[in-house]
Amino acid sequence: MKNQIKSLFCLIPLLALCACKTQSPMSHVLFQQSVTLAEQYALYTHPDAIPEVRSAAGVVCSVANGTNANPAAIVAALSAAHITNANTILIVNGGLAILNTVVAAVGPNTNEIALYSKDLCIGMQNGLPANGGRERRALNSPHLLP
Repeated sequence: MKNQIKSLFCLIPLLALCACKTQSPMSHVLFQQSVTLAEQYALYTHPDAIPEVRSAAGVVCSVANGTNANPAAIVAALSAAHITNANTILIVNGGLAILNTVVAAVGPNTNEIALYSKDLCIGMQNGLPANGGRERRALNSPHLLP
């Protein structure tokens, strides 16, 4: 199962690259939707990770809404939060992989990096079950399940 998640998250950065034309990063909406869909799929197959992913999303949002939002600051805050569930780490790293791919295309534009960091927050929040629940969220997009 972990190999399936790893495969999924290895393909996601390619989506970002495919969305880039002449070095323009993917749109903010497409970025959010990519994070959300990947997280929903991962949580559907690993509902045990929901509580820690919810905590990790809170950490990501805290950094994203701060004054120095960037991938390194997000990773530092997540490391300090002691996320330990292996599935949670894979799920969060999937979103970070998409962010890192887009940041590479954006370059040193700190305003855009901050906006994409907020988009990561939004995408992660949208991928979580509603009302703080642990139940699986219905997947709206076409998908295959194991």
